[in-house]
This record gives sequence, structure tokens and C-alpha cells, in this order.
Amino acid sequence: MPHPSRLERAMELYLQCQDGELDPEQVLAGHDDLRDLLEMLLRPEPAAEEADSPRAIGDFELLRELGRGGMGVVHEARQRTLGRRVALKVLAADVSADPTRIARFRREASILARLEHPHIVRVFDAGENDGQHWLAMELVDGETFAQRLERQRRAGGHREGSLRQAVEIVAAVATALQHVHEQGLLHRDVKPSNVLLGADGRVLLSDFGLARGETAPELTRTGLLAGTPDYLAPEVLSSGTMTAASDIWSLGVMLYEAITLVRPFAGATDAAIWRQVAQQDPVDPRRRQPGLSKDLAAITLKALEKKPAERYATMAAFAADLRAFLDLRPTAARPLGPLRKLRRWLRREPLRASLAAAVLLLASLAAFLLVRLPLLRAGERAARAEVYEAAIAEGFVRRGDGQRELATRAAQRALALRPDAGEAMVVSALVKLRFENPTAALQELDRLTAAPHDDDDACQRLRALILGRLQRTAERDALLAQLGEPATQMGLLLAAGLLVEQQTPANIEAARRLISLATRLAPPRLLVHGQWATLAGPAERDECVAALQRLWPRHPFALHLAAKHVQWSDPSRAFELQREALRLGLQDPFGHYNLAAYADKSGHVPEAIAAAEVAMADPLLPEAQRPGVLQIFTDHAPEKVESALRTWQRLHPESALAERERGRALSLAGDHAQAIAVLRALHERAPGEAEVCFLLAWALQNGREWAASNDAVERLLELAPADRRAHQLRLRALDALAGEPAAVIAELRRRASAAPDDAEAWRELAERLLDAEQPEDRAEALRAAQRADACRDGQDRDALALLVRAHLALGESASAAEAEARLLALESAAEGR
Repeated sequence: MPHPSRLERAMELYLQCQDGELDPEQVLAGHDDLRDLLEMLLRPEPAAEEADSPRAIGDFELLRELGRGGMGVVHEARQRTLGRRVALKVLAADVSADPTRIARFRREASILARLEHPHIVRVFDAGENDGQHWLAMELVDGETFAQRLERQRRAGGHREGSLRQAVEIVAAVATALQHVHEQGLLHRDVKPSNVLLGADGRVLLSDFGLARGETAPELTRTGLLAGTPDYLAPEVLSSGTMTAASDIWSLGVMLYEAITLVRPFAGATDAAIWRQVAQQDPVDPRRRQPGLSKDLAAITLKALEKKPAERYATMAAFAADLRAFLDLRPTAARPLGPLRKLRRWLRREPLRASLAAAVLLLASLAAFLLVRLPLLRAGERAARAEVYEAAIAEGFVRRGDGQRELATRAAQRALALRPDAGEAMVVSALVKLRFENPTAALQELDRLTAAPHDDDDACQRLRALILGRLQRTAERDALLAQLGEPATQMGLLLAAGLLVEQQTPANIEAARRLISLATRLAPPRLLVHGQWATLAGPAERDECVAALQRLWPRHPFALHLAAKHVQWSDPSRAFELQREALRLGLQDPFGHYNLAAYADKSGHVPEAIAAAEVAMADPLLPEAQRPGVLQIFTDHAPEKVESALRTWQRLHPESALAERERGRALSLAGDHAQAIAVLRALHERAPGEAEVCFLLAWALQNGREWAASNDAVERLLELAPADRRAHQLRLRALDALAGEPAAVIAELRRRASAAPDDAEAWRELAERLLDAEQPEDRAEALRAAQRADACRDGQDRDALALLVRAHLALGESASAAEAEARLLALESAAEGR
């Protein structure tokens, strides 16, 4: 039987709705704790005609009901024309005649259409069929944040890793709300039940039914406050005023609930909750969750300041502080000190405060700090050291991966934390060497090492490496002779780097031994193990990956590296590692891009598509990676290609690369005329781009415009004489137009001459010459087959088969038998493997 206070509250609200004082929709949306009772009262069993409602609405086949809310019903549905599953929100029949409700429903669709963000649920379409208003949205397989928190309550509290995951979820929602605010909007109903958690690890903010512009009225038409009472800010309760700071408060309540599993303010009635919100400070979350980080508690309490001006200035600042906490960096929010606590108490209880009490408190505080200060400083030093380690490792790895901006930021972060660290100076100069030139790197190293620093050995080894790049070999050799054997981990890494400069098998093996030695020096460092995995051969790569997992089992960047290094040998394992890294909060522009690639390689097609959608919507993903993302849609979800291209062009409005890929996609889809128009315009703007020229020639051939295609092929050959695709296009045209065999052979000769190391070009020339059966061509056919065989070091079965055939055509039976014996031996060896 329900608790009487809940039933009484539900009945009171129901009667107010019946009298027209309150809006049923707002009552349902704003009282999650009473929803079971209110739905029985406000939404009785559907009438017979509603129970027999059609199983389709327009283009959508209804599969199952997912849930009911204040506005209507959400179904899982299948869009028949595109074959995709969606979440279809349908306006309830009893409110579909209300113009205000319809306008609100349409406003939600309009707002969602404006918001494109990896952590905001996407809207596909909206419309009306036979009086039924609907909104088609992204379907998320998983649960709500509220459901997850309830499971954790029932399980008795947080388990290993679950608290960090909860903070990561709130951080993701903060970035989504930051985007909402940047569009001049407020969400106005931030709470765990409006956050969807996908089984693939995605976090999506949903339900924008109450969202408004920042200047829109705050009250509903009945005077009921928008939002859920437990999550409403003090200023909303006192004056009805809603601003971005109100969303910050609501997210602060969600954060408090996420880390403690209780809400900061509780009461039997809304009025009791509101009194607490207005008059009481929340209990320090560390009292509810022993062992909680003081920085996380400070972030939570800053978001729950009574005065809006004392909260975070923007949602971006809130998101940045959450990210800093997760990355083990210093946070802007500081724990509430004794003096601030005293001021709060004096303000709240002025009659009970006295100067003596204040003096006593201050004296106690001084004694406390005297005892605790050394411990506090030690903890701060340890945290800074951990952040520094992560920055050094990230700078080194990002540099190797070609991520200039991220590598630069990591190097700057390391130098800011330890300005005297020689290895931080090394990483900063290495970034210059990778992305600028050796001269700039040497200048950077000279500038930094002019100040006092440690690990001069590493700095000098980098100097030697740069001198080698500048062809100042005598200076390099003299410096290395002075240095002797490396003794530090960074010194060993740089010594390995010097060896790798000369790409010989012996040098690479020696470099591996040096880095392996570095891994055995204490303490274990992510920087060193990351480089070990990069240089490791196939035999020891599994050992490297296992070490990364064993030493840093919950470090997202370590798992990201592990996935990267196992992707070719075990793409399924790479997929699982990358998914776990993202679940643990990996913040990397390549995060979902890599997940999509690994999922694609390992056959997890739905996951590949979902990750590709997140990657394409990420503004930080480098544009060079976007064609790879688009390829996943082309291969597995062609209906999503156009949407992906729109996202790309929204993020890069002037992008020639996006236009190029649009042309490719149009040609693949069979729209050759439009593809030709797009690519021709792009070619006119950038006539020196070989890839555009190739795609234009290809599209022209697909459109059967052979003469224009030949012109484009000629231009491509001027730009890239060795581009085999140009010769293939020319051969395709000759074959299509029934060209003379002599013209085909002339083109093959041209192709082979332009690419003398291309075995395929020589093979095809030999084959065509033999097929022509002209006696004068047989000797040339033999020479072409011999060149193909030499290009592949005698390991190409097709080249050997042509060699046998050419010798026989010339009547050289002994040579043919010798070539045939080689072919049989090669086939036998292949079968043995």
C-alpha cells in the first residue's frame, strides 16, 4: 500500500488538475516520485478504440511501447523506407487537439533539429499523419541514468569504477548543456531520467519538451513552474526566474545524486523540499560517501551555491572542472574553507553568532591546518606528479600520431607543471621537430634549456638527434661521444630514436632492446610502455599490450594505446579495449573514430555505424579522418551518407575535402550527373588536386562521357604520371570503346614505364602481349614477365605462370620447365603454411 503522504500529495495534485489549476503534463513531468500514482489518476486505461490503434503511423511501423510521459507515448518503430529503427514519440490522443500542446511538441522537434552534438539525442524527422503528431528520434538501446542510479542504490552503493563512471556521465551531459546554452537555449528539466545511457557507452541528453530560449517566459500557462521540484534552483522557486545558472544548479543536483546516491534535498512534500532548497545548505557529499575526493565535493557544492553568481559562470566552466577532475588536473573549484563556512553560518544564524565563537573557530582552524598542512601538500604533490606523467606520455604519443594541437597542449601542460623538467623540454622540442622543422626544434630546445633543468642527458641526446636531421653529422658524433651510455628512461628513448633514424633491421632491433631496458627501470611509466608497444615486433606486441592492461587497468589512455597496437592481430580485442577506454572517460578526437574502425574490422557492424556517427559529429576529429568515417556509412548504411556529409560540411563549411567526398558518394550512389557537377566545380577551383582529377575522370566514365573522361585522365597523368588508377581508367575507356589492341598495349607500355617497380603493370603488359599472339611481341612479353617476377622477388605465382607461358611461346621448353618448378615449389610452400 502506498505511503499515505504520497497518496495525499498525488490526490491533491490530481484534484488541482481536475479544477484546471494545474497542467497534467507539467505535473507528470515534474513529479517522478509520484509518477506511478499520478499516471493511474491522470491517465486511465485506454479506451477500446485507443487499444485497437493502428500499428503504423505514416512511414513508421510500431514495434513496441518504450514508455509513457506527460506528452504522450514513445514507441520503438521501424522506418520502412529507410529500414532503420527509431524512437517514435507520439502526442497522446487526449491532448492532440490542444493547440498549446501541439505547439510545445513542435517546439521540441524544432529545438532538437538545431542541436547537433555527440551527447544530445538526434531527431530524424517530425510530422503529422491522420491527426497523430509524431517525432522520430535516435533509438538508444540501454537505460536511463535514473535507472542505473536506482540499481546502484539497490546493490548497496557504488562498486569499483562506478563512481568515476557516474562523474563521466555528468561531464558528458555538461558538454551537451554547454552546446545548448551556446545556441541561446535552456533545457529547464535536467535530471537523471532525461539522460540516456547506450549499451555502446554513449551518453545522450534527451527530452527537450520544456526547453526555451533564454528570454522566453519561465512559467507554464497555468502558473506551474517548469521542471522537476527536486532539481529546481532557489531563484526559480522564489521568483520563477530561469537562466543558464538554473541548469547549472539542476546538473549540480544530478551530480550530487550520482556520487552519493541520494538527493541533496529531500522531504515528504514539495513544500518541504523547497524550504530546504531555500534555507539549508546541502550536506557535504563526503559525509554521505566516505573517501570521496575533496575536489569532486568542491565541484558539486560550487554548482549548488544558493546565489547564481557564486556558481560556475558558465556550463563550459562546469564541464571543464569535471574534465579536470577526471584527468587528475587541478580544478577551479576549491573546497569550502573554514572561513567561508563561518561566513555562511553567520549569515544564516546572525543572532546565535558571536565574536568569541568566531575567534574560537579560527583558533581551532589554525591548529588543524598546522597539523594537516604537510599531509595536504604531500597529496597535492602526488596529484601533480600523476598529471605530469599523463601529460608527458600524451605529448610523446600524440606527436607520433601526428596530432599537432593535442601534442602541443600536452607539452605545454607538462612544462607548466614542471618548468625545470628536462624531459618536458624534450617533448616540447620534439613537437616542433615533428610539425615544423629541425631549426625550429633546435631553437626551442636552446630557449628552454637556457634555464636550470634536470636530465640534461636527455636534452643533449635530443640535440644530437636534431643535429643529425640538419646534416651536421660531425657535431652530432662529437656530442654523442661525450655523452656515453644513456642512464635515464628518456635518455634510452632518445637513444632508440637516434637508431630508428636509420631504418635498418639491425638498428630497429637495437632500438627495441633499448626501450625494453627502459621498461625495466622503476617506476613503470606509460610514456615508456607506449613507445615499447610502438616499436615492438609481432612476437612481443601481445606482451606489451598485456603490460599496459596490467599496469594501468583503468587508465583510458593506456587502454586506447593497447587497442591501437592490437588492432591488426586481434580487431575484436581492440574493439573491446577501445570501448572500455571510452567508457572510462577517454577524451580523444580519435576515440570514436578508432572504435568505429575496430568494430568494422571485427564485424560489429551496428556498433561501427553508431561510433561513426559520434565520430563524424565530433568537431575535434581531424578532417583527414572523415573520409574513413564516411566509408563506413558507404559500406554499411548508405542511407546515412547524406546526413554524415551535412554534418561534415557544417563543421567545415569551406572544406574542399567534404565536397570531394560528396562527389565520390554521389557517383557510388549512381547519381553521375550530380557527381560530375560537384567534382567539375571543385576541379576548376583546385586544378592541381590529383585525387579530384581522378574522381572526376571516374565519374565521367560512369556517366559514359568518354571524351571528357579522357581529358581528365590526361590531366591526371600530368599531375601524377605513376598513378596506376589513371592507366586503369584509360584501359577501361579503350575496352569500352572497343579500342584497337595496339592502342591498349601502347597504354600498358606507358603505364609500366611510368611505374617500373609495379609488378601488376608488367604482368598485365605481358598478358596482353601473349593474348595478341603476334610473333614479334613474344620476346617483349617474356621481358615484361621477367620484370614482374623480379618486382616480387620471385614470390608472385601469377608472374611465374606468365613466365612459363612466355618461355613456351618462344619455344624455350627448358626455361619453361625451370619456371614451372619454381611455381610448384611456391604453391607447395603456400599450402604448407
